[in-house]
Amino acid sequence: MKAQLQAGILREVHAFLEGDRGYLITGDVAEEQLYEALQMWLPFVTFELHRTVPFPKGIELTLSATKKRAGRS
Repeated sequence: MKAQLQAGILREVHAFLEGDRGYLITGDVAEEQLYEALQMWLPFVTFELHRTVPFPKGIELTLSATKKRAGRS
């Protein structure tokens, strides 16, 4: 994991206080590179992948959708 952090594949890794779970945030990597990085941890760790949109981009997309819905594209 330390090597993946240093390479920029992973940006942050945190463990929850319960000790059996946690989360990670990736760097700007291709999906194939992320897939390979996560495969290194199987079968010891399983993952759920949640894609996100940066908050400023989310606002932009929401405003765009609202205008389209109102017929003002």
